[in-house]
Order: sequence, then C-alpha cells, then structure tokens
Amino acid sequence: MKHTAKRLLSLLLAVALCAGLIFVTAAPASAEELPAKGTLARNVLDNCEYTLDLGSWSTVASEGGAGHLQGICTDDEGNYLYASFTNMLVKVDMRTGKIAGTVTGLAAGSISSGAHIGDICYYDGKIYGSLEYKASERWYICVFDGDKITEMDMPYTTPGVMYGLYVPQVGDDFKNELTAGEHNNNADSMGHRYGTGGIDGITFGTLPGRGYDTDGDGVRDISTGDKRYMIVTYGPYGNAKRYDNENFVFLVFDPEDITADNLRPFTEGLLTQDYTENQKLFYKHKLFCYAGNQTYGVQQLEYDEDTGDLWMECYDRPSGTEFPNLSRYVIDGSVPLYMDTIEVGQSVTADANGFVTKEAAHATAACYTDYEDADGDGNTAEQETGWHMTLKCLCGNGKTLQNDHTATVYGATGHACKVCGGGSQFSTGLRSLGNGYFYGAASGSEQKNGRTYQWGTASLYKLDRRTYSFNKVTAAARLLMSYTMDAADTYEKDGKVYLKDVSGHGYDALVEGTYAATGQSGKENTALGFRGDQYGAVLDRVAVTAEGMQYINEKVGDTYSYSFWLHNDGEMDRFTPVIGMYRDEALQKDLYDAVFEWRYRTSPAVTSHINTSSPWYGKLVNGETYIVKPGTNGGDGSTYAIGNSTASPDEAGIGKWTHWVVVKSGTSVAIYQNGVRVSSGNGANNTRDDILSAFEIGGYRHRNWIDSNVRTRLTGLVDDVRIYAGGLTADEVTALYQGGAADGDATGTGAVATSGERTFADYTGKTLAEQKEPIVYLRMDETGTVKDYSGNGIDAEATDYVTKTANKSAQENRALYFDGRSHVEQTRLSLSKENTAWLSAQINATGKMTVSFWMNADFENSHRMSILGIYDKSGRPMGTFETRGTLGQDVWMDGRFAIAFTAAKPYGGSGVIDEKTYEQLAVTATTPTYDNEFDNRDDKHYGDKQIDTWYHIVGELDSTTNKLRLYLNGALVQEIDIAAGTLGEIGYFLVGQPAGRYYQYENASNGSENGGKNGRQGWAMRDGFVGTVDEIKVYNTILSADEVKALYDTSVEGHTLSAVAEKPATCTETGVKAHWKCDECGKLFTDANALHETTEAELVIPANGHKLTEVKEVPATCTETGKKAYWKCSVCQKIFSDSEGKNETTEAELVIPANGHKLTEVKEVPATCTETGKKAYWKCSVCQKIFSDSEGKNETTEAELVIEASGHGFTVKSVSEKTLRSAATYAEKATYWYTCSACGALSDTLYFEDGETLKHEIKGDESWTKGAKTGVTITVDDESVTGVQIDGKALSDADYTLEGKKLTIKAEALEKLSVGKHTVTVTFEAGSAECSLTVKVKAATPTTGDETSIGWLIALTAIAGCGIIALILVLVIRKKNSHKDKK
Repeated sequence: MKHTAKRLLSLLLAVALCAGLIFVTAAPASAEELPAKGTLARNVLDNCEYTLDLGSWSTVASEGGAGHLQGICTDDEGNYLYASFTNMLVKVDMRTGKIAGTVTGLAAGSISSGAHIGDICYYDGKIYGSLEYKASERWYICVFDGDKITEMDMPYTTPGVMYGLYVPQVGDDFKNELTAGEHNNNADSMGHRYGTGGIDGITFGTLPGRGYDTDGDGVRDISTGDKRYMIVTYGPYGNAKRYDNENFVFLVFDPEDITADNLRPFTEGLLTQDYTENQKLFYKHKLFCYAGNQTYGVQQLEYDEDTGDLWMECYDRPSGTEFPNLSRYVIDGSVPLYMDTIEVGQSVTADANGFVTKEAAHATAACYTDYEDADGDGNTAEQETGWHMTLKCLCGNGKTLQNDHTATVYGATGHACKVCGGGSQFSTGLRSLGNGYFYGAASGSEQKNGRTYQWGTASLYKLDRRTYSFNKVTAAARLLMSYTMDAADTYEKDGKVYLKDVSGHGYDALVEGTYAATGQSGKENTALGFRGDQYGAVLDRVAVTAEGMQYINEKVGDTYSYSFWLHNDGEMDRFTPVIGMYRDEALQKDLYDAVFEWRYRTSPAVTSHINTSSPWYGKLVNGETYIVKPGTNGGDGSTYAIGNSTASPDEAGIGKWTHWVVVKSGTSVAIYQNGVRVSSGNGANNTRDDILSAFEIGGYRHRNWIDSNVRTRLTGLVDDVRIYAGGLTADEVTALYQGGAADGDATGTGAVATSGERTFADYTGKTLAEQKEPIVYLRMDETGTVKDYSGNGIDAEATDYVTKTANKSAQENRALYFDGRSHVEQTRLSLSKENTAWLSAQINATGKMTVSFWMNADFENSHRMSILGIYDKSGRPMGTFETRGTLGQDVWMDGRFAIAFTAAKPYGGSGVIDEKTYEQLAVTATTPTYDNEFDNRDDKHYGDKQIDTWYHIVGELDSTTNKLRLYLNGALVQEIDIAAGTLGEIGYFLVGQPAGRYYQYENASNGSENGGKNGRQGWAMRDGFVGTVDEIKVYNTILSADEVKALYDTSVEGHTLSAVAEKPATCTETGVKAHWKCDECGKLFTDANALHETTEAELVIPANGHKLTEVKEVPATCTETGKKAYWKCSVCQKIFSDSEGKNETTEAELVIPANGHKLTEVKEVPATCTETGKKAYWKCSVCQKIFSDSEGKNETTEAELVIEASGHGFTVKSVSEKTLRSAATYAEKATYWYTCSACGALSDTLYFEDGETLKHEIKGDESWTKGAKTGVTITVDDESVTGVQIDGKALSDADYTLEGKKLTIKAEALEKLSVGKHTVTVTFEAGSAECSLTVKVKAATPTTGDETSIGWLIALTAIAGCGIIALILVLVIRKKNSHKDKK
C-alpha cells in the first residue's frame, strides 16, 4: 500500500480547509509556578513517588532472560508507570512505588535472536511499544492493556494483555539490498535502506509545526491541527563508512487505521504466519531529520506536551563518524514540515579507506529513488524526496538550523551543518508529563549470587528550557521518625528498652545502655548520654528497629535528611561515628551510606562508602585473600563531606550544644551546622540499588573490611533526632535550629540509667598468700559462663558473640573464638564486678601478677588488636596483651605482626594522655620489613609472628621491683622497668576487646611527627581481637623463668590433658581419685596444670564395707506378689537374705507369688419394668473383688453389673370394665386406659377411645288434627333440650313447653302447618333426635249447595270483567296505529 505525497497533500488540504485550524504554542509555566490542579504533572507532584524503583531482573534465560531497560511511559492520570526490559513489561504503582505486575514469557536472547521491546509510550488507555524479531525479520507495534496487568509474571499470552500490529514496511526497508544476503544483522553491512536495523523510538504527538510547508517559505500551508499521530523511528546501524544513514527516519501512522482486523492478540507463533492486507498496518508517510549517522539511532522519542517538540535521546556516535559526538536532539515543534531531496545512496563498493563514495552510491542508487512519489509529481524514478523536520539549536546561539548553523560542513553529503544537540541523559527512558516535568530513567547491571541482573529507576525532573537540561526534582522533606531523646520517653517491653517515636508513625527505637542527661534546653533528663567505652554491660546505642527501617526504605527514594543536637564532652577521637544511615550491598552489609562522624580532632564529616562491587584484595602470608578496600574510588574506599578541619574546638561545637543537619540526595551530601551550610560533597554512594539497613545513634555497625580505620564510640550527649524522607531546604534547616531541641511533656528518667558513672564492687574478705598455683584458671571450654578451675570460683562470662572452636591439639570445642567486632557488639569475656574486686584484692595484696594464655590470631589489621587486658577503673591499661600490625594508615597487611605486653604510667597531669609518653611496652621483634605483592609501597609490617599459628604468652608485672616482662613460648622476650604505682586497683578484666579509648591524641609537643598537625597521630586506638584464646591462668605471684618454661613445656597444650572424673569406692571395691591424664604420654597428674605427677596407687580409694538395713516382709495378695524380708546396703544398694550380708540375693528370689482369687458365682437377677436387675458375676471371697468371668480376669463393678429397668410398654388396648376410664356420653365416646404389654399394668396417662357416643330417642303423638285445642306431646330422654324444629324451621320458645321429659308443641304452632306429614327435630346440648307428625284435616260437615253456587257466580263475573278490559285495550292500540299509517 503506497501513499503518494500528492494524495496526502490533497487529503490534508481538504482537512485544513474544513477545520480552519490554527496552531498556538503554549508558554511553559515559570519555575516557581505549580501546574494547575488536575493536570498530570500536578498529580505526580502531589501524589506520586519522585523516584521509582523499576526492579532488578535476572538475565538468565530460565528466569526470564530480561534485557536492559528500553523505555518508560505513564498513564495520563499519574497512577502507573510502565517500563520495558527488552522482553518483559513492568508495571509500577507511582503512588506507592511498589511493582504492581509484570508481563513475561517473550523469547529471551540477544537483540538479534530474541524479542526486543524498545521504547514505549501511552495513548488512549494503552501502552504502545516497538517490537522487533530480527531473527524472523518481523517488526511489530506491541500494544498492552495496562488494566489487565494485575499480578507478577503474567504470561504475555494472557487473554486481553498483549496485542500486536504488524508493520511490514519496516521489514521491507530492512531487507532492501543490492546483493542477496547483504542485509545481515551487523553494523558493517551495506544493506538495509537508510542503514536501518529496525525500529525503536515511539511516541504519539502532533506533527511539527502542526502541518506542512508545501512551498518552502517557512510558513505552514496545510494544518493537521491537534490530531495526534503515532510516530516511530528507525534505529539505523552506526556505520561511519556510508552516508545514506545520515538522516533520522520517522514513520507516521494514523491511529484511525488501527482496526479490529490488524490489532490482533499477539503470540510468537505469528512470526511464521502470513498476513492478509487488512491485517497489516501501513504508515502514511516518512519524515526525515538530518543529524548524521548515530549508533542504533533514536532510543527514546518523546513528545513534549508543552511545545510539541520531539525529544530524541540516542547513544553516542559510532567511531569514525565525521559528526560531533552528540546524543540528544530536539525537533522544533513550531517549524512545519518541508519537502526536500534525500541525499542517500547504497553500494557494496568502498574506496581505499573503506568509505562508500558519493559517485559509487549514485551509480547504484536504484533503491533510493522516490518510489513512494513523496513530492507528488508523478516521477518515481527521480532522487528520493521526503518531508523534513528541523532541529532546535541546543547550544544557545539562537540560530535557525534550517539554515546554516556554522560554516562547518558535515557528512559525505556535503550539507552545511544543521546539526546541534547535546549529551543525552535518558537513553533508556523519557516521559513528558507537561508543564516542563519529565520522568527520566537510569539503568545498569549488577551481579548477585553469580547472576547478572538488569535494574532501572525513573526519577522526576524539571526541564530548564534555557539550557535544555534537566534538573532532578526532590520531594519535600517528610518527617518519618522523631525522637526527643528524653529519658522519660524510654520504656521497657519484653525485656528490652525502647524510645518513643513522637512523629505519629509509631516506629519506636531500640535503646541499649545510655543514661539520662540534661538536654539542649537546659532541662534535666531531656537528652540521652553515651559513654563511649566498651566495658559496660552493653554498648550505648539507640537504633531504629527492623520495622522502622522497612518503613524508611518504603518512603525514601535516593534522598533523605536527618537532624540532631550534639554535645561533645571533649575532643573527639579520630573516627568517632555519632549518628547515621547504613546500607546493605550484595558483597558487604552495613556499609556507611551517610554517617556523621568526628573524623579528626575538631572536624566532623559525613562518610559514605562507595559501591563495593569491585573491591581491592590483599593476600595474607597463608595465601588467603581479604578485602582491603571496598572499591577503587578513593584511598580508603570512602567519599566524604568534611567540615572545617581547622576550626577551633569552640567553633566545632566541642563542649557545647550544636545543631547538625545532614542531607543526602543521590550522590551528593550536605552538612549544616547551627542552620548554616558548612560542607558539601559529591561522589557518595547512590542508595538506589541498596537497602538501607540501619540507622544508629551513638553506635555504629562493623567496619566491613579489616584494613580500615578503627572507630571509637561516642562520648557525649544527643538530643532531638529527626529523620526525613526527602531533602530539607536551607530555610527548613534554619527553622529547626532556631526552634531548639524539642522536649516532651513527660518527666523522669524512664527506663535508662540515671547517671553515666560506672559503679564497682568492693571486696573486704580474705586475701591469699603468694602461691604457685593459678588463682584464676579459665580452661575456655565453655560458652556463656566460663568456669574457673582454680577452685576459687572466679567464673567469667562470655557474650553471645564468643563461640567455641578447636584448641592447639585440634580438639573441637576446647577453646573460644573472638570475631573482632567488639566496637559493634559485645564480643568479649569478662569478670563480674564482684569477681573483679576479688581479683584486684588478691593481686594488690602481693603486688605481683602473672598472666599465661595460648592465642592464635586469625587476622591482623593495621591497628592494635586487644587480646587480653587488665585495666584500672578509669580504663588505664595495667597489663594488656595486644598485636601490633603494620605501621601507617591504610597500609595493606600480609598477616604478620608483633605481640606486645603493655601498661600505662599513672596519669597525674592535665593534658592529653598521649601514648608515646605514657605507654610502657614489652614487645616481640618488630622487624623485618615485608612488601605486600598487591601494593607498590614498601610497607612496614610490624613483627614476624604469623596468623594461623599458636603462641604461648606469659606476661608479668611486679610492682615490688617495678618490672614488666614478656615471655613467648617459654622464653623471655623483654624485661623493662616501669613506673612506681603502675599496678593499682583493678576495674576491668577483659578478653577479646579493649576497655575503650584511654590514650588520646598526640599533643603539640610531638605534633612534628604528624606534619605539624596537632592531634593527628591517632595510633592509640585499639580493636577487638580476631582469633582464638585458650587456657588463661592468672597468678598472684611472679613465676621464675624455669617455671614459665615448665609451664610452656608441661602445660595442657604440652601434655594435652584430659580430665578423669573420680570413681568412688564401693562397699567391696576400691575407687580412683579424680585426676588428669595426658592423651599423648599417658602420665597422670593431680592438677590441671600438669605440675604434680601421681601414680595409680596414690589414686586408690579404699573399699567402704556394707551398711545394712532390714526391710520387712510384704505379704502377697490375690493379684500381687509379696516380698520376703531382706537386708539392703545403703552404700552399694545391694540386697542380702541375711543380716550379716553374706548371702546376696536378687529381687526375683525375694518374690512371694500372688495367691489367686477364690470365686463364687452369683446368678443373674432379671430387671422388671420398674426395678433394675443384676447380671451374673463371680465374687472373690478373699479380696471381695467381683468379676464378669469365671476365671477372674475381667474385674468389674457394681455399677457395671446393673441391668436397667425396662420401663412399662403401654401399647395394649383392652376394652373392659377394668380398663374403662370414662363411659360414653351423648358428646363423647367411651375411653379406656392402655395396659403394659409386659406386666399388664394400667397406664395413668395414656388412653384410647372406643365405641360410639350415645344417641337420643324421642316418642310422641304421630298425628294431629287441625282445629284441635291441644298440642302434640313428645317424650324426650334428656332434659337438655335446646330447641325444636319442624321441617327444619325452628320454633320459638313460645311455641312449645318442656316439663321434665315431656315436650309439648302448642296447638297454635301446629295450626300453621299444612296438612300432611312433617318431621319434628328436637336438639339437645349434645346431639338431636327426630320423629314424624302427620297433620290431618278435621272431618267435613254436610252442606246444602248454596255456598257452591255463589262461589261459581263470583268467579264467572271476575272472568267476564277481565275479558272486557282486554278488548278495550286492543281497540285503543289499533286506533293509534291507523293514525301513524296515515301520517
């Protein structure tokens, strides 16, 4: 089907003449002006999520094989957004941000082999998209009914979901060739008309300029008005060696041509079927836009609802192109279409440089003739012509691109430049909402569990038409959680403490530790305090719960804010997290998303760990690799927004209340201090793909990669914390600061501590003298309560994060493992306050302390790992063991380290307690230097001890001689002099973690080592130990070198001792005392330290002898055996038949057999109707038990033997005087009682009727003669007469009399009767009776006949009179009739 331009122009001219349409371009709203209510843009602004997650979809074919994001569109109401992922469609609820459904099942594969849904658009309630099947050389416009997409993974064949419009002309151009097979599917092919590789961009919109300029004068001659067309773009191959692909080609379809014939339910089975002409959709004509060859052409084609412009988002140019590398173009919606020739040509012959020459192309240009006669001149053999569109100038110089833009000539066509564009932002999705608002898409791929996933997002943007750039729209900040931090707002529930969320959303936060403090307002108990140390029962922190984090993830796109008041108690240590948001990624969890921390002495910062998909790895000495840094963007895998690092403590808010706000939007972070923006930064991680995993106050999550800066916990106060979805504006931040911290109405300290002071126990009991045995011996074989085997009962407690592992001898569950996360969770072993006080008293009583243990490090970081430590009440180290790793910040390790035994001098000054001045150190070798193969630097690895190696460590502190000694594997490493008073009262005994920060930053006196910057040394920080600890022994004496050597040689790790429990002696056999036996050499020891060897003879416990008690005889019964008298030993529990215990017996021998029953049968007593009976049974005359059988096996009870009375069966009818209940009457029949069928008894309730009721009888005169003076007498049988009737007619009471049983009908009543027979009926109260009565005429008296003659005379006279009257009437009638006839 071909449409010439002449026909088209005629049609359009007719339409224009009839309609008289005029095109007016509406001016866009100003940036400050909101769109009108009811518009799509306003609906989105008011009701929808500004950033929508389009999901992450597996590319594995068996899981759907999704491709990358291709396009987006929304409905016209702002309810749903749709996204195409190459072979699937995703439906997203714009108001909730949740995915509402997907359409899947289309063929997976590459673009050339599978289904390819490209760009999509929305029109008239349906989603339209370009659909390619290049392998089948078929192209369609797919149409989805969004209302039918209601669930996930809906097959595309679901009825009503997906339709297809077959567009054959796309395939015609794709297959257009000069040489057979030349249209192969690759960019280097010289086949394909215009270089097309199929279709991609699609939109519905009005034509540019709303019509056509037919004479080339720039003025519209034919108007198409507001009619919208479906416009589809070709996606040409980006072959820079040809010039016939330098025009964007657009196909224009009329929606009115879409019919029930060509819009067919789609299945991939249609790819091999033929279509009739009416089943195909043909375009009206093509449009062209000269912009130069482009890789894959227009990916996104979007109609600008405000201007009628057509936005084109493309990929970059192919290599070798002569055009500027632009990827965004805008077709001017105000310039009408104009007709021009198309400089195209096609050839399979190229020049020496591989380019197709113009001459060669023209020589073989048969397929580029004007075959559609686009200009309507009837010449189809001439050079091809077509309707052209005009690009807008995006560079800002304001020139019209239809004329020369610059003097530069681009392309092999030699055209003056009409090309101006920019860089595309949204090549995977763009949707115009009107009023300058757009949704723009972003996409990418990620790795999850070894699979590749394609993800996409769509965010709201506002177009700046001055620069043709898009600015992201950030939703107004919405308060999600608000925590006053008032102590009164804390409460306890189910053993946990919570802090109320006063935002109204109800997401109360979890509280661990903390204490009530004075808040920013100056009121008591209106802030929470954080102690910053690690030796408390819990680590002070406030954290949003998992439910709260789920709510945050639902409400936050990529922008959030949080606000808080902070009072630092002193200069913060290096890297002290205060508050912030964390996130999860596939590789690592709880990374910093935006965490506010004190980075240096007076410098706050917001830290965001970069994406960790490609971390840096280091290698340890044992060959294992580890994550050094999470990614490659930055020296330590982080990006920062750092405050003023040169600020004074006062400026930084040290020691006073300061208001802080953090705003994170996308990859940017801003920090506000007291209402003023003090810092910002870019390059932060965008949380689009990740789950926000935690929000912590006063605490922090783990460091994730080991070679990173150790964090210390917050020491200070926090007040009024608020979390927002969206970004707070500068005005809102200022208002929060000026408003001060919010306080609740409640008072008190709630469920938190009333003070931040630590408390300690006192010990006033006895102290031990010096002894060579340990006063505390922890074998480390238990978790939870770790038992003390010294006999002093000084058990220790291990937290839940301490686990069992194998010891040096590979015995499972015989040592304890520490995971190094002590700054995050309590991962430690410690003594209780009471046990610590006892230990302090014993050590200080002698002034001597020796500690022995085995350790095996699993890792070594760049800071100090605390293995075991004894501290005073201020946290001062008085004997701590730690590893020393590499020297320098962020230095990679190889798993080598030194082991140090340190103590701090007593502090009596008023300055900074720097480590170099106060530390007293005995340490193993600190050389040589190793070079890590992953690093180009010559790193100093501090020591030669290695991970995965067991070491025996002994440290001694002698305050009587002021000496500190360190032994390694039985040999003395170093002895140093220490200051007097180093040993003091013990406050803490900790294994696996430090007591917190004691040494502080370097002061000015030694700042020269740090580039002249005060407080930058920072190596005083300690970390938790990663590894295994076993066999801890604490002595209140100093062991000699030989004793230390013997301890190493003969310790549990030397002998591998197993405890042998005591075997008690018996009455007749000797026992064995408890002892220890070496699994390797078999030697026996009386102690767990293997210091005192013993022999089997020395371990014998003599036999005890019997202690007998008589047990009386128990007689047998009928059913149970008895037991003979015997004697039992209370020690060995043996039994004897004699009182001397010579004849041992058994329970069986003592049995007296049961006697058995003596049964007598008792016959059955049958039951009667009224009395129960009793079944037959047998009764034992001995035990009196009764049985239902003669053998006495089935015991029964009296109740079980009862035969229930049967009860009367009143079913027999018997008529007799005995059974008569009532005789028959005139009203009722006689009744009789039922009798029992069993016993003949009469029922007193049940009866029956029999016979008939009594009948009345009357007798009386049978005749009566008229004229008689007396009436008729009738004798009745009952005086209950109620009435009399004669022939059915009732007589009145005056017509008869009743005297007794004599009823007399009066003569007066009878006289009225006619002569003849009559029936007299007498009615009674019950029934009636009848008799006959004949009325006779009285006998006649003889007559003379005169009376008869007179009668006849009278009769004849009457007859004659009647005849005369009749005759007169006849004569009168006739006379009247004769008069009528005459008339």
